[in-house]
Amino acid sequence: MEYMETKYYFNGMYLSGEYGKNASGLKNWNKNMYEVPPPVFDTDFNLSVEKKIAAKNKLNLADYNNIALFVGGLRHRLIYKRLDLVLKAWALYKNEKIDNSVLLIVGDGELRSYYEDMASKLGLGPKDVIFKGFVSKNELIDCYLASNVFLLPSEDNNEAFWNSFS
Repeated sequence: MEYMETKYYFNGMYLSGEYGKNASGLKNWNKNMYEVPPPVFDTDFNLSVEKKIAAKNKLNLADYNNIALFVGGLRHRLIYKRLDLVLKAWALYKNEKIDNSVLLIVGDGELRSYYEDMASKLGLGPKDVIFKGFVSKNELIDCYLASNVFLLPSEDNNEAFWNSFS
């Protein structure tokens, strides 16, 4: 196979709202920044209790009253997503609340066993935390549908998402 050298030149970047103005990773960007409007919501998507129940059943989560969802790669380069803080907070929550809630973690990577060990050391068992691993797009949609709250911690300004819904 013959390779051809290709050069790409960027003279602008498309960003949403405050993200481009405040992202520390873009402070030295000296080219054009174009603002794009926020995403348009799909008004034809009808979320219903029936769809939520069906998603919980598909994921074998029907026995849980509340599902907290974390989605992210469990990799060294993504440690800024701070799953460690989520696990510590979940352990505190589970120590104070005796309820039927579960933390559902979707994502995989070389740090999975590290986080599984951390959860165990914090006293969180398989009924408290479920490490789902990598899932298909359709299963990910079911995870979002089944959840009651979506957790999105981050210490990196480059991941300054301004809207998340569950």
